[in-house]
Amino acid sequence: MMNLTYSLWNTLFDAQSFRFFEVPNCTLLEVGPVIVFLALILLSEYHRKQYRSGLIGSVQTEKHVPGPLALPIIGTRWLYYFRYKINKVHEGYEDMFKRYGNIVKEEALWNFPVISLKSKHDIEKVLKYPSKFPLRPPTEVTAHYRASRPDRYTNLGITNEQGEEWLHLRTLLTPELTSGRTMNRFFPELSSIADDFNSLILQSRDPSTDRVADFEELACRLGLESSCTLILGERLGFLEKVVGSTAQKLADAVKDQFCASRDTFYGLPIWKFVATPAYRQFVSSEDTIYDVISEMVDKAEQLEQVTCHTEGTRSVFMSILNAHGLDIRDKKAAIIDFIAAGIKTVRSYYLAC
Repeated sequence: MMNLTYSLWNTLFDAQSFRFFEVPNCTLLEVGPVIVFLALILLSEYHRKQYRSGLIGSVQTEKHVPGPLALPIIGTRWLYYFRYKINKVHEGYEDMFKRYGNIVKEEALWNFPVISLKSKHDIEKVLKYPSKFPLRPPTEVTAHYRASRPDRYTNLGITNEQGEEWLHLRTLLTPELTSGRTMNRFFPELSSIADDFNSLILQSRDPSTDRVADFEELACRLGLESSCTLILGERLGFLEKVVGSTAQKLADAVKDQFCASRDTFYGLPIWKFVATPAYRQFVSSEDTIYDVISEMVDKAEQLEQVTCHTEGTRSVFMSILNAHGLDIRDKKAAIIDFIAAGIKTVRSYYLAC
């Protein structure tokens, strides 16, 4: 690749006389894009060669973490237009880990660094590192939308806030969710969910080919059922052969939100200035999820908050509703964030296996 690039350069340009060959009557302005393109190829190849040959020594800071070429402003977002498919991001990460190793640096818009880890040992080190306020880049479209809706959200939510506000929300909202007792109570229900998922796979399998149709949808339904059972404390029937209207409404909204979040994250931030189709899809799905969850919360407050048992599978739901010092809007937002995070994690895991 390097030899081909140099050959093209030498064919076009003579450094001594500063003129272009075999391109008659061309000005520098006319061939400028070609020069820039060739320079980017050269820089990209040199960048990769440096890391592969170990010319940069030991990694000391995030600036030295290997990764794809980052361009000014757009960072490494160009990858999802020219090298990878935006609807198969997991394949992109698989390729990047092969190219650059177990620690890869990308750059988001405005060249904000994002580090991805593959090794379980590296992940364990990060999780155990003493940090009071770990920095996790917010999902911009979620932060942007919630900031525009003070009637529904008092802040950006536990998955998007930073610093003191994040610590405040985590301290009040997660004790029951991270408790070992909660997990022990949840395991029998999770076992039942796993049995129902296996039955659903068998029902969806083509007996002539043994292929399972629309496995992505089935994985999403598993994420919905397990996450809602843990957070809301009740089975909503996502793994039934015929899904109820409320459950289907929530499932469709979560899928739309996931796609809209992906498209706005990996695409250009035009949605910040103009309501693009992806942004409108996000707003619609976020509103639907909020309405469904809000109805469940209001029902629990009216009928169950005083008498509801705080043990069993409803302990997480009721611990959030009973959290002192939080606005009801914060509680609803937390439930939405926990469910969405659980669905995306389960779905991504099964599709990547």
